Amino acid sequence: MKLTKEQRLKRASDARAQGYNCAQAVMMAFPDVFTLPSEVTLRLGTALGGGMGMTGGICGALSALALAEGMRTEGEPADKVKAYKSFHALNDAFREQHGSTLCPELKASGVSCEELIKSGILMYDRYINEEAH
Repeated sequence: MKLTKEQRLKRASDARAQGYNCAQAVMMAFPDVFTLPSEVTLRLGTALGGGMGMTGGICGALSALALAEGMRTEGEPADKVKAYKSFHALNDAFREQHGSTLCPELKASGVSCEELIKSGILMYDRYINEEAH
């Protein structure tokens, strides 16, 4: 099931409106990547909000992209090289766009979670669509 950007953004917005965190909202926007029942996808993202469980770590929206890249592999040891490389590029692009990848720094700069979710979704949607061509 291939979704449009608008459908992805709507799914994420609906998840946020229900109280789900940034990671869960981004993950719900990519059912075609996660290929898991939604309740499993939501469980996987539960502790990622607030910068890895409110520890001040990496933004949940960005963490979700790391999980998405893992889901696009077979999970074999050799898959790490490609997954690390692609996530590194996503991480750098996110940092360049927002000035940081850490939740507290992003919040302190005034960037809203909704903006980070949208940014992550648009970035990843563009990434997977460009890779397909």
